[in-house]
Amino acid sequence: MKNIFAAVLFSALTAFSLISPIQAQEATESITILGDSISTGYGLPENELSYSDYLGEYYGAEVNNFAVNGAETSDLLKRLEEKEVIASAEKADLICVSIGGNNILGPFTKAAAASGMLSGGSVSVQDASALMDSLSDSLSQAASEAAKSIPEIKDRLREINPDADIIFQTVYNPFESSDPAYEEVMKTLHTVTAMYIAPINKAVKSLDCLNADVCTSVEGNAYNYTNIGKLDIHPNNIGHMVIAGRIINAAKKTATVAFSKDSWGA
Repeated sequence: MKNIFAAVLFSALTAFSLISPIQAQEATESITILGDSISTGYGLPENELSYSDYLGEYYGAEVNNFAVNGAETSDLLKRLEEKEVIASAEKADLICVSIGGNNILGPFTKAAAASGMLSGGSVSVQDASALMDSLSDSLSQAASEAAKSIPEIKDRLREINPDADIIFQTVYNPFESSDPAYEEVMKTLHTVTAMYIAPINKAVKSLDCLNADVCTSVEGNAYNYTNIGKLDIHPNNIGHMVIAGRIINAAKKTATVAFSKDSWGA
């Protein structure tokens, strides 16, 4: 099953590429993955690939994944002082970073769980609005701290490795639903969450390195690309394929790879 998914991704990417698969594989031999549960593949069944798996398959590269579930920007800064992480980043041709989401989604998830919002029962728009209002100060501060830390993470990575392609992912907004029972509540959560995601993504796009705009890909497609239908914000297998596509499309050494928007939601 894993090989089938990898073959689908590989075929889809190379179909739009102006370079050969061999060239793409030769360009990137070592990949370091850093970040949070998006990068660990949290929520995927064992027989399904994460985006880091797809990158390894596509480039034929060694992949070292140091992502940690629940990691925030401050956690990643600490991780970049660990010998094993430094050693991997030093030799990497490509460094992929997914971070910042937990800075705001972490406090929200904890508060939502405590309120019973994630229990699967009925939740009103008023309940959702009240919860977000109660978190406004903490979320604003968290978003500001994440936006400030992201350039620090990039600077530390560039200090470790001046030559690697460094790609930061934007943070996507998972709150969408096709279920009428949740649609209005999800719209409320989506609108408010967007305000806190915006400064983080602005920081990512302002970096003097590459970015994979996962947020744009997921916008309007979250119900298809994530497990939000199960009240889980993490990407499903299709979502991981989309993230891998965004990263490959952004990578400097494979900059000629391009996707059809209709095919990849890019």
